[in-house]
Amino acid sequence: MYAICRSLKIKNPADISASDNHCQRVEGNQTNRAHINSELSKYNITRHHFIHEDGSPMGLNEVVNDFMKCDNIKIPRKDSVRMVEYVLSISHAYFDGCDVKKGLEDEKIRKFVDGADVFLNKEPYTLCLNWHLHLDESTPHIHAHCIIATQSKKGIILNASKVLGGKKKLSALQDRYHQTMLKYVNNIKRGISSDITKVSHTTIKEFHTAMKKLKNIGFNDEMVSSISNKLIKEPDKGLESAIYIALEDPEIFRKRAEELMKQNLRKKEQGFSRNPGQNKTE
Repeated sequence: MYAICRSLKIKNPADISASDNHCQRVEGNQTNRAHINSELSKYNITRHHFIHEDGSPMGLNEVVNDFMKCDNIKIPRKDSVRMVEYVLSISHAYFDGCDVKKGLEDEKIRKFVDGADVFLNKEPYTLCLNWHLHLDESTPHIHAHCIIATQSKKGIILNASKVLGGKKKLSALQDRYHQTMLKYVNNIKRGISSDITKVSHTTIKEFHTAMKKLKNIGFNDEMVSSISNKLIKEPDKGLESAIYIALEDPEIFRKRAEELMKQNLRKKEQGFSRNPGQNKTE
């Protein structure tokens, strides 16, 4: 099992709103995706809700602006990173047998959340605004929205590069996340450095673009959901390469997708559950 930590730099208000809408499952095109089980969305958990004096919810852009104003954080350049989104998780196998409907009462989910929360609140130069635990996708994970700022001669400024600037700093980030999660999850490993594997990770946007292309060539929602779950659960069997093939040549990816569908059908015929740990005796 591996500790999984990815980061996304966000530079403009539109992308901040899009991330906020996705994390809070706001109705619309951004959340109508086959990989989300809407029946489980009510079990998602958010830490830190921000509201106006009249009780109405604040949008994430408002929260970012308010914190920057209160702490007198300056924007050094027009293209500065206004917010960083972290996606934190553990390999899918760790969550086998979890009951997502129990939320934090499930021991495995609670240990993961406790470790992630400690990591986020100990990160240097980082203010964690909120995080969302998603339990309505194939693997539980956390989206965290953070501001990274440092002291300069001109005062406090946005400075995401202090944590995310360059391979050495990104590698150190992975080390910190792994070392924190080790205190909560036994035998968890740190992923092998990309300097060694030479793997270029697929972004969330690229993954969803690939899934959308499947729909464009005739796959229905159920088929796309089955394929995306298969790829997410078994990244070592071709997630990265499959996504790039899908982006470059949808027809080749269609053939790969059909092979995965046939594998799933054979397993169902043999009585295997697609999601381990979810079989129940009536």
